[in-house]
Formats: sequence, structure tokens, C-alpha cells
Amino acid sequence: MCVFVTLSPFPATAQIDTDDSVYAVAWHPMGTYFATGHKDRTVKIWNAQTHDLVNTFVLVEGIYYIPMVTSLDWSPDGEKLAVSATYFGGTGSSVWILDAETGQIEGEFDGGHLVNSVAWSPDGSTLAFGRNIGKTSSVAHNWVKLVDIETNQVSTAFEWGWGMVTSIAWNPEGNRLAASYSHDEQVSIYAAPEAWAFVWDVDSQETLFTLAGHSGFVSSVDWNWDGSKIATADHGDSIFMWDGMTGQLHTTLPIPNASYVIWHPSRDFLAVGGYKIIQIWDVIKGKEVYSLDISDYDINDMA
Repeated sequence: MCVFVTLSPFPATAQIDTDDSVYAVAWHPMGTYFATGHKDRTVKIWNAQTHDLVNTFVLVEGIYYIPMVTSLDWSPDGEKLAVSATYFGGTGSSVWILDAETGQIEGEFDGGHLVNSVAWSPDGSTLAFGRNIGKTSSVAHNWVKLVDIETNQVSTAFEWGWGMVTSIAWNPEGNRLAASYSHDEQVSIYAAPEAWAFVWDVDSQETLFTLAGHSGFVSSVDWNWDGSKIATADHGDSIFMWDGMTGQLHTTLPIPNASYVIWHPSRDFLAVGGYKIIQIWDVIKGKEVYSLDISDYDINDMA
């Protein structure tokens, strides 16, 4: 498996050969390292400049199942890594907080059936993750959970019924959370009867607005650098751009089969991962400025 790293200026790219499939990636906040999560229950730390492997952390193996990493996020101070993993061959998942230097576990939390996304608050005081439970009961089984990092106490921020939390993102101020959600438990790209993204006020736990209008499985959501815009992707024909304050639809970008959206940390450039291609768009001008053909590979995650 290869990991592609695109640096500024855009034409600079590199690839790193790994021994196992990569399912999650995350940048160190200073850009000096990046982490990869693998199918073989490992998290690997790489030097971003030399591409040398710096460290490898092995997740705790369950009694019957081996965890497969599904998402990663580096804390804002660079000292901790949040990791979610599902147990390959079984039903169940966990969320870990690791010391980013030693790999020592500082917290472990029940992820239910599956966790697709973990996200640190901008001040590093809280970790959010989406906890999904399979169709085993008639009660609400989808939650956005919040972990108080100082106490490791877990609280429920928001919950609703059938469906799946696919992606979570904080706004830059840390007072709002956006989560993409699909009503289709089968993760079917084109068969989702209900697919939205929601934005909540973290303190009041009120739903501020719903980002409705997607025709397919909403797979990714992200805020831009100043919180004025939200981008969502649904494997369809376009990327949706929303007003970050009101939830009104601004515009759409004609990008077919897009499944991941990631904003530049200080400019209105949007990286989009689609079917066999990675693109970077200047959102203000509404045009593509860079494209990378990766027709030999599938995209599992972007950061």
C-alpha cells in the first residue's frame, strides 16, 4: 500500500510503501510527522520530510479478535494520538488515547459496533467520536460521544435513531460540532434513503441546523479555517459548500464520486478524494488547481 503526501507547492508529491493496508492517516499539528493506521492493528509514525519510519505502536489484541484501525487524530499539542479500531472478524470497536511518543495507552473507551471518526477539539480538552451500534434493538443507537481528557469521563453529546455516524469535525472556535450521518446501515453509496449532516451547539447540545440535500451516503464533513464554510461529500456528482454560521447552501463543486473533503488549515483550498483521483480546489475561484491520478489505488482516508 502507498501513502501519497502532497506538499506546497502542489506539484510536490511522494509515496511511501508500507507492508499492510492503510486505513487512516493524521498529521502532527506542526507538520513534522504523520501517522498511519493499519489493518494489522498497528499505528506507525513517519517523518514527513525524510519519510523514515520513526515508531510503530501495536494496539492491544482482543481475546478473540484483532483490531483494525479505522480513524486517527493527533491532539493539538502533538502529545497524544486518538485511535479508533474495529475488531476484524467480529462485532465491536474501541477508541484509545495514546501517548504519541511512547504509544502508552492513556484511555480506552467502548466504541460500540463501529467508530468511523475521532476528532479533537481545537483546545485539546475534549475528544469526540461517533459510536454506532448494529440493528439489535429498537432504541436510539447512534451517538456522538465526548471524552473529557482531564478526567477520561465520557458523556453523550447527541443521539438519534437508525443510521451511522460517518464523519465528525469541530469548528475552529470549538463550540460547534458537525457530523455526517446516513440512514442506510448498509453503507450503500446510492441507496441511502436519508442522508444528512448536522451541526450542534456543544454547550447547549441543540441542533443548530441540518445540511440536507444529499442524494447519497454522506461520507465526509469538514470546516474551513475560519469556520465560515462547511464542505460535505456524498460519493455523488458534487461537493456541497454550506455557510458555517447559517447552514445555507452556498454552492456546489462539480466533482464526481468524491468521498473525502479536507480544508487547508489557513487558506480556502479544499482537498478532495474521489474515485482513483485526488484534487485540490481553489474554492474562492471555483476551479481545480491540482490533480493527482492514483488509478492503481483506492483512497481509504485523507488528512
